[in-house]
Amino acid sequence: MHETHNFVSSTYKEDRLLIEDFLERTAAEFGFGYGIQEIKGIATRLKTHGDVFANSLLSDPEYSLYSGLKIDKRRSEWLAGRIAAKKAYFQHSDTSFANLESSQVSVLYQPSRAPYLVNYPDLNVSISHSHDYSVAVIASSNIGIDIEKIEPRPPSLARRFFSKAEYDHLEAVCLSSSDIDVQITRFWSRKEAVSKHLQLGGSLDFRLLDTSQDVLNVDHKSNLPVRLISGRCDGYWISLAVSV
Repeated sequence: MHETHNFVSSTYKEDRLLIEDFLERTAAEFGFGYGIQEIKGIATRLKTHGDVFANSLLSDPEYSLYSGLKIDKRRSEWLAGRIAAKKAYFQHSDTSFANLESSQVSVLYQPSRAPYLVNYPDLNVSISHSHDYSVAVIASSNIGIDIEKIEPRPPSLARRFFSKAEYDHLEAVCLSSSDIDVQITRFWSRKEAVSKHLQLGGSLDFRLLDTSQDVLNVDHKSNLPVRLISGRCDGYWISLAVSV
């Protein structure tokens, strides 16, 4: 059995509400802060106000990283992710976004490229974005989040990166191309969430990571099992990996 929540809306505009509902439910159970940010809104504000808008939200080191990004789309995604992470911190610490300078919460990179909070080393942060949304979570224990738009993905992705159990599941339940797209996206989201939880980046062999079950014994640093929770929010899959 997989722990899966299905939130399917009747209109595209409800995506955000469904994602927030999933995050609110899981946050209440596992005790983390979360943030969500629409990327299109950030792109619009950057187009209107330029880098002044970005500078008002970022610490100096963050702004230096932002300035190094040359593609507008990437800048919007990156900034939306930082805003989502800061929202997650404010929620986790029960601090008002309006009452704390955004620059006091600085999200930089570890050598592994995993994000971390400069002034709050005891907290863990994970960020993900896909198409319209950036999401982030903050917790006192290891945590990973991934959001993926449900869209066609080549079958070769499953053959190359999926475990035998995951691949067998695809063959057992998928009767059409749309079913395959949904399930491939779901497993990919779960794998990415575990990878972010473990902070291993590209060094993790996805073929050896079996996410067909909801509890994995893969966190060798803490020796704690990793719990996976997945939710389909209309056109997106979102997955969380938490220590239990």
